[in-house]
This record gives sequence, structure tokens and C-alpha cells, in this order.
Amino acid sequence: MAALSKFFSYLSKRKLIICDVTADVEKIKLNVKVKINNRLIPEELDCFFATILEDVGIEKERQFKFHQRLKFRGYIMTLIMAYNDIRISELVQMNIDEVHIDKRVLIITRKGGNEQSIPLPDRIMETLSDYIIMKHKQVKDIPKKKENALFLSPSKKN
Repeated sequence: MAALSKFFSYLSKRKLIICDVTADVEKIKLNVKVKINNRLIPEELDCFFATILEDVGIEKERQFKFHQRLKFRGYIMTLIMAYNDIRISELVQMNIDEVHIDKRVLIITRKGGNEQSIPLPDRIMETLSDYIIMKHKQVKDIPKKKENALFLSPSKKN
């Protein structure tokens, strides 16, 4: 409702409409924060990860080849997001030097620009260090400015 009210107010001030139809609508403010509790249980997470790793739903040879090239990357990205409070945008902007395997933490640059140290479980750190080793062996012709990127898109643009 707030977005509509602002929109109609803008139109009314600019004389693009005759009257603001939302001006007389009583505004109700709710001071209740909603907590979302619909998280996957460990068995559902394991099933989800197995779907990625076991090539479920891949029917064509071309799909299979593409999936083989990216499945470990997709797996490690979903693994990190499943166990941590990390936005996709924060994850894809990470660099290899923000992974501290010895300390078992990731350094994340949050939405506001603040850095936060995120501890990682052993399962993730082992898989992440395997991914970093594999990434260096597989990827060729990386643009100079993306050499340090932890996750590259298939087009190597980000």
C-alpha cells in the first residue's frame, strides 16, 4: 500500500492526475516482525545436494556436458548458502583471498560495505578447498581482473 500511496502522491503533485485516491485511505502500521521458519531439514538438504551431484533430470548429452562443467561450482555455492546467512550477490562477488582455510572462515563484504567474518563447518571448508584446487586446474583464459574471483560465471564475466 505504501508504494501505491507514494506513486499516487507523486502523480498528484505533478498534476498528472486530478486527485490522489490513496490520500483518504487509513494507513495501518504493523510493528510485528515475521520470522520465517520454513528451512530445510538435514535430510532434505542432503537430497537437494544429491540432486545436484548425481545429475538428476539431465537427459541430453549437451545438458550433461554443461552440468559436468558447472556442477561442483553449483554444489559448493548452494552448500555455503544453505549453512550461512549469505546473499547470492555477496557470494558471487567473493575472491579467493577472502577464504581463510587455516582459520575456517570466509570474509564477506555485506550489502552496506561492511566486512564480516563467517565461520564455516568442516564439511564446507574441505569441499571449498577442493573446489579452489580444482578451479585452478580447470579454468583457462581467465580475464586478468577476474583471476582472484572465487566463482566465475560460465561466460567468465563475473
